[in-house]
Parts: sequence; structure tokens; C-alpha cells
Amino acid sequence: MMKKKLPYLLVTAAILLLAGVYLVYHRMLKRPLWGDPKAFVTVKTGVDEKKNIVLEDGSLVTLNAGTTVRIQKDISYTRAIEIVDGEVFFDVQKNEERPLIIRSQGVTTSTPGASFTISAYKRLNNVSVGVISGKVSIENESSALGELGMNEELVYDKASGSHKKVALEESLTSWR
Repeated sequence: MMKKKLPYLLVTAAILLLAGVYLVYHRMLKRPLWGDPKAFVTVKTGVDEKKNIVLEDGSLVTLNAGTTVRIQKDISYTRAIEIVDGEVFFDVQKNEERPLIIRSQGVTTSTPGASFTISAYKRLNNVSVGVISGKVSIENESSALGELGMNEELVYDKASGSHKKVALEESLTSWR
């Protein structure tokens, strides 16, 4: 009887071990668990509505009208936000150990502390990241796209994966 149960017990133990290693790996590297819907809260703004959100660390997140974001609930390990659709201004409190990581339409932006805007509307072909102060790093799913400093903007074409760095367009930040 015990010989029949042994393979099932070994498989179960292996699965639990792999799940444990996966969770520890993400916690040790301080990466958000993007696929876990319980780890994030969804915030939306209406057509004529803007919304300010102050994170636990004091960082300010301003949502433009018609925006949907997912904000990580527990930022004690990582600080993560996903822009589902819309435009968001960030004024991130500096924390070298836990940079803020923002996913938006195939682009990941990270910074230990900066002020910047990301425009990532689903209906538009481009994602734009414009830095007002500080520095941000940007990558897509396969490679690093570069680092931006004050008054610089990166425009990423979602269809082709190409990008260009330009001087910050004032119109990108004028909505706030």
C-alpha cells in the first residue's frame, strides 16, 4: 500500500519545493508577482476625473482622466505599479534599495526616485516616458532601451518595438 502512495508523495513534495523556491526567488530579488491579482489593487479615473494617490512611502501618483492602474498593496518588499491604460505622473520618493517598477504596454520603467510621466493608452501606437527630474531606466520585454535624465523623453512604438530619445515635449506633462 505504501509503495503505491510513494510516487504521489514525491511528486507533491517536488511541487511544493518548486513553489517555495519560486516565492523565495521573487522575494529575494524584490520583484513583484505581477500575475497575482490579490497582490494589487485596481484604481480607475472617470472621463473628467483626475486622482492623486499617496503611496505608503510618500510617493505621489497622479492619474489623468480615463486611466486604470494596478498598484501593489504591500510595498515593503517591492514598489510596483502597472498602467493598464492611460497616463500617470509619478513623484517617487528616493529609495535605492527598492526602486519603483512600472509596467506599461510592453515597457518597464524603474527608478529609485524621480519625477516623470508615462503615457500608455491602449488605443495609441506609442508609449511615452518623460522625465522632469531624476533618472529612470527603461526596458522592453527583450532588452534595455536606455536611461533618461531630466527633460528627456523616450517614445516607444508598440508595434515595431523601436524607440527614440527626444527632448521632453511640454505637452506630455501639461495635463497635470
